[in-house]
Amino acid sequence: MSNISLLVYGSLINKHELQKENILLENCMPVFIKGLKREFNQEPTYRKIDSINRAVLSVKEESSSYINAILISNVKKSHIENLDIRESGYFKYQVNKEKIEFKYTNEITELGEVFIYMGRDIKRNENIFPNKSYLELCLNGAKHWGEEFYEDFVQTTFVQNDSLLIYR
Repeated sequence: MSNISLLVYGSLINKHELQKENILLENCMPVFIKGLKREFNQEPTYRKIDSINRAVLSVKEESSSYINAILISNVKKSHIENLDIRESGYFKYQVNKEKIEFKYTNEITELGEVFIYMGRDIKRNENIFPNKSYLELCLNGAKHWGEEFYEDFVQTTFVQNDSLLIYR
């Protein structure tokens, strides 16, 4: 596993969550990805609450959609193993590097294999709404990467086919 990169799009866009996972912020950069749709429709694995407001984020392939995310480059094997445990309701999906745009920076990083965590179908539930504390964690995380990143995050995140714009 040499030169592995991960794309994160939910709670891990929050710098504090990255630091909790011992991920160096200098290995992180905001990016734009074509062909994915981000939605609050995932049953939680760790953030369990007995409420209709329990959804966490997932992504799915959709050619007409796009999301922003944080690219973590040069991910250590130990970090991947820890994240695989944390993200047990998801599977690693390899992303075509051609779909990644460096919209928020002039830096372009050489990419090896790039993966994103996609929700498992068994965890999909279209009838739930965002976990409020998780939503705040994500919104605060998006703000850390700048106003343009935050606005794109809100516009490209969906709750039952409505943009997150209605929730902020």
